[in-house]
Amino acid sequence: MAKAGSKKKKLSGKKRAWISCIAAFIVLAAIVLIVRFRVFDGLFSSCFGGNAVDLPDVLPELPKKGELSVYNFDVGQGNAALLVSPNGKTMLIDAGSPEYAERTCETIHALGVETLDIVIATHPHLDHIGGMPRILREFAVGEYIMPSIDFDCSAQPAVDKALESGMIPVRIVWRGDEIDWDGDCKVKVLSPVLACEYSSTDANDRSLIIRVEFGETSILFTGDATVHNEQLAMFHNEREFFGSDVLIVAHHGSTTSSSYGFLETVGAKYAVISVGRDNPYGHPDHDILRRLKAVGTAVCRTDESGWISILSDGKTVRIVTQNDKN
Repeated sequence: MAKAGSKKKKLSGKKRAWISCIAAFIVLAAIVLIVRFRVFDGLFSSCFGGNAVDLPDVLPELPKKGELSVYNFDVGQGNAALLVSPNGKTMLIDAGSPEYAERTCETIHALGVETLDIVIATHPHLDHIGGMPRILREFAVGEYIMPSIDFDCSAQPAVDKALESGMIPVRIVWRGDEIDWDGDCKVKVLSPVLACEYSSTDANDRSLIIRVEFGETSILFTGDATVHNEQLAMFHNEREFFGSDVLIVAHHGSTTSSSYGFLETVGAKYAVISVGRDNPYGHPDHDILRRLKAVGTAVCRTDESGWISILSDGKTVRIVTQNDKN
């Protein structure tokens, strides 16, 4: 009887050890998913506000009449840029992730902007539209522009609700469309191309590519466009539409974007990379930085410089960063 009891205890001990190992594996797997793949991005900020990111210590200079001002906000591993035209028209391209929504709104207010004539969502990923519901509720918006994508993003229901409650008109755009913004600026859509095949599972593949031209200067916004997206855009547009003074680098400097041929075609003097400090993806990738250097493009990064302003008088472009002001 004693031997049977001892054997039972040993079996029970082995069972507990197995349960402990399984529990440890589950915890480790959960940590990997959260950190590496960001599966719960925006969950807590959506439920509890989560907007605890303070305003930057130094703000960009106010927009000037007769000048195109582009403010690339420091929104961590995301994208958000405010444009103010020479005649005071406003446009927001992407809105970053939910935790930066309050900071983005406060910065826009601090720049003297209370109305957004146009809001553009390059594609429905949380790091680009997570802050959009707050933006759409906070500001009077004239028009919301997006690509045609059927993609499940956790922020999309809140975006749709804000658009509906604010009675904001929505426009789907394709290659060749022009966005009527300011008479002194041309805003042209270069991608996606209608009737071309794109990935049905990767929203980046249909990301908008948009060129903003003022006088002799231009800026190219690429969202998270993939190499496939870039190739289709270059094939279906005139080469002259890509040449730009400044390139807003796609997908935070990931190798899924920014092929050498594309960077060479753009031939930008400056590249802006919106990227989070010490992000787990290794963005921007060293290969992308090498490619940009090889084509003679100087790089500015939000993880190193904070916010980055692009200011154009129609003839020349100058870059001012938060670090410059500090």
